[in-house]
Amino acid sequence: MKKIVFTLFLSLSTLALFLSNHVYPNENKLHPIEESYFELGYSSAEQALDKFEGHFRKEVKLPIKIPSVPFTHRFGRFNDLEGDVDDSLEIEYINEKNGEVHYKIDIRPSENRLEFKNNYIKKVYKLQNQTEALYSTNVLKGSNLFVFEKDGWQYLLGVDKRIGDEVTAQVLVSIANSIK
Repeated sequence: MKKIVFTLFLSLSTLALFLSNHVYPNENKLHPIEESYFELGYSSAEQALDKFEGHFRKEVKLPIKIPSVPFTHRFGRFNDLEGDVDDSLEIEYINEKNGEVHYKIDIRPSENRLEFKNNYIKKVYKLQNQTEALYSTNVLKGSNLFVFEKDGWQYLLGVDKRIGDEVTAQVLVSIANSIK
């Protein structure tokens, strides 16, 4: 009788272990794209934002709106380099099934702003708060950039050129205006 009970217990335990690994996927297991981003120093956008704000001891407001294209992942990375001059926050929105769907927000203190030459600026826009925003289609080979300053931060919104017809400069103006 003990042998039957032991065999039955062992069989049920083995079946439960098999089902937990095969029928119900392990939700803690990372997908290859997540592993790749984490290896590059990315974390959740929230963790990166917390580190960035803690480093500069100042709140950062992210846009409420994002482009209306399908994203599957959002990652963040706080770049803490020597000194503060090149320190920045990156928030990446991607679609793992479509490499064209890529949107990025880079934020740095205004005193460490990146400067853009006039020949790289396609158009200048006025935001709701009356500040100027620069739109460029030729600074980076594969991205359109929208650059503006708010509350002591310089924001760079970048979108893959291949979805530039969907995420236009007007969409980027709307996203910039959604920072409250």
